Amino acid sequence: AAATLALGGCGEKSEKSDAAKAPTGQVIATVGGQEITVHELNAELRGVQLPEGDARKEVERQALQSIVNRKILAATARERKIDQTPGFVLQDQRQREGLLAQMLQSSVAAQAGAVDRETAEAYIDKHPELFAQRKFYVLDQIQFGIPKDTELFKAIEPLKTLDQIEQLLNQRNIEYRRAPASVDTLQMPKPLIDAINKLPSGEVFLLPSGGVMSANQIKEARPMPFIGEPAISYAQQRVRAERAGELVEKDLGKLVEEKSKSVVYQEGYAAPKVATPVKPAADAATAAPTAPADTPAK
Repeated sequence: AAATLALGGCGEKSEKSDAAKAPTGQVIATVGGQEITVHELNAELRGVQLPEGDARKEVERQALQSIVNRKILAATARERKIDQTPGFVLQDQRQREGLLAQMLQSSVAAQAGAVDRETAEAYIDKHPELFAQRKFYVLDQIQFGIPKDTELFKAIEPLKTLDQIEQLLNQRNIEYRRAPASVDTLQMPKPLIDAINKLPSGEVFLLPSGGVMSANQIKEARPMPFIGEPAISYAQQRVRAERAGELVEKDLGKLVEEKSKSVVYQEGYAAPKVATPVKPAADAATAAPTAPADTPAK
């Protein structure tokens, strides 16, 4: 409105008329003269499970409003010169480089190509623990923070039951949570499946995950064969994800290793003795497939 008034004169009516025009075609909204296209909305909704009918339209409206809000706030930040602060410049550089690296990995991963049925069937035969011999474990589980020292693990090692572990945690005033849990062999790495299968019946085992340690005891192992066309489709996705990961590690890992030879470090900041591997970015090209619909709720 302020911009319209500033123009004044005989053009005032025309400008108001233009401003009142609703966007058409690929443009679905404008914010301060900046266009928002349907492609931008689709990018905002990428990965979202959209409902059908009117409910879908409502989700789209909510997503569009999020874009509008973000653009308004971003414009205000630029007006206040937030984009010129050192903190923003560093974060902007970090995010741009991260996005470029992710898109590079995706372009390499895309070379994995489609997986034929014969390859998927061979994969199924090679991994019976994921398919014909798939199991669903029901667990009794205690979760607690991973301690900084190893003394607690030494104290837990001779214990045979979760009750004993719970008693030890209480004695040491360590916070924990005990509750039933479950795990599907379809979502477990093969070395872990093999290790669990070798455990004596009722044996307690520890698993670290995301800064949390869990003590587990299997209460029930339910056979849950995964067969038929859903298994074929899942195997194809899984093989493609594994191939994509191998491509990224091989091609880009070699590139990083070669380029790293020319890096000069300040004393005390030398590269680690064990090189950090180049792992594929989490996107549609490299992500492991989701569990099938018959997986019980955890």
